[in-house]
Amino acid sequence: AQLLTAFDDHVVAPLSRPWQAVQRIRALKLDILIDTTQWARISAVVSFFSGAGLTVGFSTPGQFRSAPYGRVVLHSNARHELENFQALSQAAGGTIAQPALAPPSPFDPGQHGLRQPFVVLHPWAAGTRCELREWPDAHWQALAQQLALSGYGLCITGAKSDVSAAARLLALLPRGPNIVSLAGQLTLAELEGCLQSAAAVVSVNTGVMHLAALLGCQVISLNGPTNAARWGGVGPHSYNLDVPPSEGGAFLNLGFEYPKGCQSIMHKISPESVVRQLAAAGLKIIPSAVSEYQTHHR
Repeated sequence: AQLLTAFDDHVVAPLSRPWQAVQRIRALKLDILIDTTQWARISAVVSFFSGAGLTVGFSTPGQFRSAPYGRVVLHSNARHELENFQALSQAAGGTIAQPALAPPSPFDPGQHGLRQPFVVLHPWAAGTRCELREWPDAHWQALAQQLALSGYGLCITGAKSDVSAAARLLALLPRGPNIVSLAGQLTLAELEGCLQSAAAVVSVNTGVMHLAALLGCQVISLNGPTNAARWGGVGPHSYNLDVPPSEGGAFLNLGFEYPKGCQSIMHKISPESVVRQLAAAGLKIIPSAVSEYQTHHR
């Protein structure tokens, strides 16, 4: 909600206390309620008791949650999630449009120990078994070395919960005045400004990656187990690096379909492939830096 402008009010309905949520929503006297959740059953129950003139929500295969809605939209794993939400909007009588983002807060790289050009590294995901969607430290280290040799500063971003992990990763990166961690230090609006100021963003598949893509940043999404056809970055300068199904990747649909005994496959996305994609996106990568990387890993 901090990042959007096209709404009149922001009301928190605590789904962990369903009856309180119902009371809060009924007080709004809604004409239409659109439930954007994809698999939670409690939100479907709250929608049913909302008192809204029309309720619209997803029918998700295997989740048994569609009965309360007046209009039902198939939540399909055969299309990108963006298209699922567009279908939800259309079922409610809306149109398809890009979100109206609030202007970013001013971001002065110099105040944070950065000078341009710099690249944002966002190493952490969230949610079920998020560690299996994270790139190995050694890969971040190899990528950072190539970028630093090519004259780019480095900025690690993350939430407050990532501060200690960011400090550990920072210690592995090349030392220099233009290499910093801002994990836990930026609001979402400030993060917008940071992403827009960067020459590029390299991120695991998580919300920050989608924000960077929406902002039009040069962003590379490291997908691994995440199916890019369902959850890949969408934007004019968004690039997805995947692990194909034949190599054990691209199996996540709702986000919790990890096979028993699943092991991390993120290492199969090589630092070299990220360097190549950054060069293709227009970053000036020193050829000797690429050669040094190839020699080191040969």
